Amino acid sequence: MSARPFSILIVSADRTLLRRMSKFLDIFGYEVRQASDEAQTLASAEANPPDFLLVDGSTESLANKQLCRQVRRLGAQQVFTYCMLLVELPEVAALTESLEAGFDDFLARDVVYGELLARLRAGARVLEYERRLAEQNGLDVITGLAERNAWLKQWKPWLQASAAEKARATPPYVAVLDFDSFGRFARVQGLIAYRELLRGAAQSIKKALPATALPGVLHDNRLAILFAAHDDAAAESLASGWLKSLQATSLQANGTSVQVTASLGFTAVQTDEPADIALQRAITALQLAKVSGRNCVVHSDEVDEDQQSWTELASEGQLFATTVARDVMIPCPVLIGADETVDQGLALFDQTQLATLPVVDLEGRLLGLITATKLANVRSQGSRPRQASVRLVRHVMQTEFAKFDETTSLNEMMEHFAESEQDVAVVVRDRCPTGLVFCQGLAALNERLNVTAFQPTSIAEGSEYLLVPEIYSSDTE
Repeated sequence: MSARPFSILIVSADRTLLRRMSKFLDIFGYEVRQASDEAQTLASAEANPPDFLLVDGSTESLANKQLCRQVRRLGAQQVFTYCMLLVELPEVAALTESLEAGFDDFLARDVVYGELLARLRAGARVLEYERRLAEQNGLDVITGLAERNAWLKQWKPWLQASAAEKARATPPYVAVLDFDSFGRFARVQGLIAYRELLRGAAQSIKKALPATALPGVLHDNRLAILFAAHDDAAAESLASGWLKSLQATSLQANGTSVQVTASLGFTAVQTDEPADIALQRAITALQLAKVSGRNCVVHSDEVDEDQQSWTELASEGQLFATTVARDVMIPCPVLIGADETVDQGLALFDQTQLATLPVVDLEGRLLGLITATKLANVRSQGSRPRQASVRLVRHVMQTEFAKFDETTSLNEMMEHFAESEQDVAVVVRDRCPTGLVFCQGLAALNERLNVTAFQPTSIAEGSEYLLVPEIYSSDTE
């Protein structure tokens, strides 16, 4: 996974300065945001606290030096923001006041771009120092649980202590838990509320754990838990209880009650097994829990069972073994009578925008197939433009074509089209047409469908634009 770029929030009422610095910093890979006043600055920082804050000190509306502290306070539980002030006249008193307000560095407002890059590198070292300092503390600043490295350091000691209690005969397990669709809270409620919810949800899980369990944060909203249980069934029961406890907890976001659920995967830890191997099994089980609809518990053994079950289901011909003609046909709600005239047939095709229609007798029994192209050709060859055609559809319809029963298997239909030059067949029931099956239509079932598959190449006015045809068509001439 690629590393996250540093984020920089530039604050100035000078829009030319904003544009130029943004373009320059973007070239060097920084994630740049802009604000022209204090309100925009605080809103942007609340949405996503920046790594760097660059404030134009010459802007009168930004003369309040408390802006640095306000932004840093918003990000206090997630990132340390390195604050830089752009100054025109570096007077000692003003610089001292700015330092006391929390600014870390200064730059001439007439920016020297090489110096800016050098100062940012120096600031990045300070940010790394702050990160390491927080890491040494051993606690995740948002959840209050052990952060990843601190948790992993306790892996072996915890397992050794658990093994020493042989009298209880409780094997160790590790669980990995994700809060379901949790990112939505940051988008809807804001980053501050997101952190409060994450802390509340994590603490809710911690309270539900046995006293001997060891919880920690792997990253973001993913927790890891070492715990003991008598067997797999007992471990699953414990984990299910944690999720029920979380779901029953009423958490608050901006004064609104919010319900949070979680998905969990767990596995038994083998003797002397490295943490990363056991964690990977638990993470794989967690992924299966997510694709199972979330808010559930999955044991790592279920992963192999699920894969074996799918392999058997997806073996050659099995997935579509029960698919028959009526499942994939295009229904025929519109039919054309054999005694309709060519002009009447053309009018029907024009009204429905269909390409092919079954031809039936007065009792609705199948007699043939006709296409719009065929009728149009007959009309242009046989009559003057203003003279009505007296030829009937039965005179020009196609009578040689394939017919499938509604229960004809998909495999049979595919074999037919592979051996035949015809690309359409009629599905019949009691000699009456119920649908059409196109060779291209069956082939299209194997193609990946995307949102642009049926989009037209141009926009048009009128009701015809609202007709969405299939992406294949057939002319059975």
